[in-house]
Amino acid sequence: MTIIALDPARHAQLRIAPAPDMAHAARLDHAVIGLAEAGLAAADYPLVLIKDGQTGRFHLAALLGLGAGRNLFVLNGLWHATYLPETVLRYPFFRDEAAPLGLAIDDDSALLGNHGEPLFNTQQMPAPVTLAMAERIEKMMRDRTAMTAFVDDIVARRLVRALRIDLTYQDGGSSEIGGLYGIDPFALAALDGDALAQLNQRGHLAPMFVMIASLNQLNRLEQLHNAQTDRPLAQVVCQ
Repeated sequence: MTIIALDPARHAQLRIAPAPDMAHAARLDHAVIGLAEAGLAAADYPLVLIKDGQTGRFHLAALLGLGAGRNLFVLNGLWHATYLPETVLRYPFFRDEAAPLGLAIDDDSALLGNHGEPLFNTQQMPAPVTLAMAERIEKMMRDRTAMTAFVDDIVARRLVRALRIDLTYQDGGSSEIGGLYGIDPFALAALDGDALAQLNQRGHLAPMFVMIASLNQLNRLEQLHNAQTDRPLAQVVCQ
């Protein structure tokens, strides 16, 4: 992946393929999502918190697989789920505030080339597809800001706990997935009325219940894993 600024002069002839090829997402094991995405994403994925290795900050994320570099929802270039995270749909575009249009692209993306919709018109002005993507990314970034406020709030209230996912295979082997975090249901239940009211007023209460319930989607990841591998699982347990 090579991220470069989208430049009208340099990329005047560039086009984007119309087909929603998701091959680029086949190695994603999680996708960071915004706060407004939580309710939609929970229909398909377990929602967890992951910690940024550089900053130490938590991010809300949809878990896409049970191993590093494996997305169980992408088969033959197609994404098999009812909801696709915004961070996937915006690809191969990225935000770059220093760029002429505030956008960057993955210069290595197979979606960009000589076929499809043009990114610029004959006057080197942004074409509709580029304008739509800029708007999508701007909305996504606002939702990420809301997500950050949510995460900071629940971390400050000590409502976050470490998760461990235990994998037991039908051949008798086992492994575990660490480095994930979720809502501590006991700490949440211990909050007084004032704290619950504050969380609800900020829009931070419902997402926690959504996150807790979404862990049942680990059963779906188990089913997808077993349909795609020669080493099926017998059980997936979240501790």
